[in-house]
Amino acid sequence: LPAWSTGHSLGLLPHGDWSVAEALYADNPVSAQQNRVIARAVRALVEAVPGDRPARVVEVGAGTGATTAAVLPALPADRVRYDFTDVSTVF
Repeated sequence: LPAWSTGHSLGLLPHGDWSVAEALYADNPVSAQQNRVIARAVRALVEAVPGDRPARVVEVGAGTGATTAAVLPALPADRVRYDFTDVSTVF
């Protein structure tokens, strides 16, 4: 059976090394551009929330955290509560 169907590692985090996952989800130009677009979109949504209310963001399926790493710096920390979740046992 393929490794993915038996719950075995697909090699994205071999021996706890994040370099493969980072190269795939954060460092390659397509993923980096997608993360920048998402960061701008989330920031625009947060800016639409009235200033007297905190903005709440929930990221479902955070995976390696590459999108989180791009989005968080784009947000005003004093106005945003950012939560994320993932089903992975890595976190």
